[in-house]
Amino acid sequence: MAWRTARCGVAAVLLAPTTFGSPGTVSGRGETGTLYSPAATCSRKVPAPSDRWRQVSILRGYQGLDASFWSPCDGVVVGAAATLNPGADVAVALVTHDGGRSFARAALPLRGAPSTLDSVRVVDARHIWAGGYARGHGVMLFSSDSGRYWSTQRLPAGTGPVGSIDFVDDRLGWTLGGREPLETTDAGKTWAKRSAGGMVPSQLAFADRDHGWIVGSDERGLVALSTVDGGRHWSSWRVFGGRAATWALDFVDSQSGWLAGAATPGKFERALLATTSNGGHVWHRLAVRAAEVVLGLRFISPRLGWIAVQGPRGGEIRATRDGGRSWATVTASISVGAGPITVWGGRVLWMVGPRGLYSAAVPP
Repeated sequence: MAWRTARCGVAAVLLAPTTFGSPGTVSGRGETGTLYSPAATCSRKVPAPSDRWRQVSILRGYQGLDASFWSPCDGVVVGAAATLNPGADVAVALVTHDGGRSFARAALPLRGAPSTLDSVRVVDARHIWAGGYARGHGVMLFSSDSGRYWSTQRLPAGTGPVGSIDFVDDRLGWTLGGREPLETTDAGKTWAKRSAGGMVPSQLAFADRDHGWIVGSDERGLVALSTVDGGRHWSSWRVFGGRAATWALDFVDSQSGWLAGAATPGKFERALLATTSNGGHVWHRLAVRAAEVVLGLRFISPRLGWIAVQGPRGGEIRATRDGGRSWATVTASISVGAGPITVWGGRVLWMVGPRGLYSAAVPP
């Protein structure tokens, strides 16, 4: 298997075999959470590849919603700290430098409750963005010192809660702010609204500076917008007719992509998993078991990928080596949440669940 580097502005750090140990504990107020990772002690060398996803530490009182890493040891988990008062949760950013064994809670420039951070995107240690909402308004935070200190970036008036974030380098990035996409070309110093073509966007992904996609819903069903010129022009493609919601979107190149969500969301929702091999022009549904929901997915090549599934038998992580035509369960009986699966350097996978973070070293 060819080694790949993270899409960032710093040199890649290679991983090496590590050992497993008992989980550590990080405490806050509220419910218990669990952090999962391939290493109990952090090494910056290549870990032994494994399909198994391991537990690293226990979070108490925090709900993790997303995670992003700039090395196998260094990363940020964002979410909220639970309080005793319903609707009064407070946004948190937890920083680790030992692969999740311990965390430091960063001071955030947000006042009042409720607030939460729903997404985080790391390019390198000097370029980290986290988005969410505070007191009903969208917020975007930025850190240039490994997540220790954060500042607020100004968003256009009327921006809703900030969701999906993607940066192709340390200056060019996109996010979703409520019903509208936002673009920056100066690392977030300024953000500009862009049109979503009449749909309500839910997920976005960019493969490079030119090729990007936004998926959302209109009155007829699920729609995908695609661009081949960095967002100057967009084409619209019908993905699925009927009510649908999207939880995850991923592209590994300009042609190969996957999305996960639910068809007819509500009381009788069914899992929706689809793939495209022509840049989003045509989508094909992939088989998923009845009464299951696919909440996260990540591919590192057109053939190798993972999905996080919640079903009647609990949560599972499954892997495919044929682009999604067939799947094998690699870890079962875990807590799967709506957080995305992220990857560092093509070698380490991370996923946030309702009780914390899970991870694995990519098998050959």
